[in-house]
Amino acid sequence: MINTERTGGGLALRRLVLAALLTSAAGGVWGQTPVNGDFEAGIEGWKAYRGAEAGTILSRTSGAGHGGGHAMQVDTRGANRLEGASCTLTTLPDRAYRVDVWLKGSGTVMLCVLRGGTWVYGSPVDATSTWQKSSLHFVSLDTSSAFSVLTTKADPQKVSFCVDDIALTDESTPAVRPIKVAPFAVQAEDFRAPGAFGQVAEDASASRGACVEGRRYFWLTYGVPYVPRTTLPFYIYLRTRVSLDTQSSIVVMRVVPGQKSETVFRMPGPVSTEWQWLRTGPHSCHIGERFCVSSNAVDPKATVALDALVISTQDGLDDKELEEALSDEL
Repeated sequence: MINTERTGGGLALRRLVLAALLTSAAGGVWGQTPVNGDFEAGIEGWKAYRGAEAGTILSRTSGAGHGGGHAMQVDTRGANRLEGASCTLTTLPDRAYRVDVWLKGSGTVMLCVLRGGTWVYGSPVDATSTWQKSSLHFVSLDTSSAFSVLTTKADPQKVSFCVDDIALTDESTPAVRPIKVAPFAVQAEDFRAPGAFGQVAEDASASRGACVEGRRYFWLTYGVPYVPRTTLPFYIYLRTRVSLDTQSSIVVMRVVPGQKSETVFRMPGPVSTEWQWLRTGPHSCHIGERFCVSSNAVDPKATVALDALVISTQDGLDDKELEEALSDEL
């Protein structure tokens, strides 16, 4: 087992930690077809989103499948903005998955998954007369996840589309060793999304003289690439503050190319106008290659600031240890 606990020499330690972090292997361990995912045996296990009262009709087509003789046809009533079909996916907790669907027809639809009370949404797809493949990536939180193919537009859509050959693939990145990762720091202002709301502000009290400030739902840092590839849980500590005495929250999200960011952790935000450390986690390497942090405050005038992050497999780090990690980074 590789141990990267602090032994002195901040720069040398940081290089060792980053070398361990960037060691990864390919995913795609296994795949499976959800119940009746190819619809050759019928459409049992599928139901209309919102239930029978939604008025959506599900039926099995003959001679018009993508990979076989059958597909499932979904006819929406056009009464609600979100209408379509749903089923239950069998998953393992804390794993990264991809669900693939072939679809054709009419309307604008999206793939989505509900797990642990939180939705994961795919990008809108315009269905056409030819089969096209759409995919959604998500991290499971339990032994099952609710999967749906839904219409998505500002107004309800009365449309007809077909889905077929739905497959679930485990994309979890194999973690080779239980690597211990000593605390190391990342500056929030070093990772910004192009055109992101919020701003980098000069601040003498920040660890490097600057921080990122944002209001409701603003990115505080985006696309941080340092996700430890270890079987051990890890923690992300945030040096943060809020401008007003108001309730706020901090959200950690995984970045998935071509898809809306996925929430993996949510907690109460800072309660002080002075810098304070908040611990998020435990997290696992299955959150992907990059993550981001956003904020939300009840008072729309409140500004949440993020100075720096410290990442480590060590739980319960105190302020002194976290400040030492900042000193090593500088």
